[in-house]
Amino acid sequence: MQYRVLCATMILAFGPALVVGQPSQEHTVLQKACDDGGARACSDLGRLYEDGEGVPKDAAKAAELRQKACDRGSARGCSNLGVLYDRGEGVPKDSAK
Repeated sequence: MQYRVLCATMILAFGPALVVGQPSQEHTVLQKACDDGGARACSDLGRLYEDGEGVPKDAAKAAELRQKACDRGSARGCSNLGVLYDRGEGVPKDSAK
């Protein structure tokens, strides 16, 4: 839900160009927030890399960002990192983790 609110806020702030034809804008905003210490932003940025949305698909980068989010206290980041370990995507397969 918070993610949708963030997206709606960004659309209002930056206009329709944010969504149409410029998917990398979301990456830029999330990268800055992650660099500034935002756990949720790191987790959401990991999703972009996991899905290849606006950035090249990169499971290892997704796992790195989800780990960073988890280390910063994001339960979502930890949960999504666990899924990557379970699938062996971007990290060695380890269902115990």
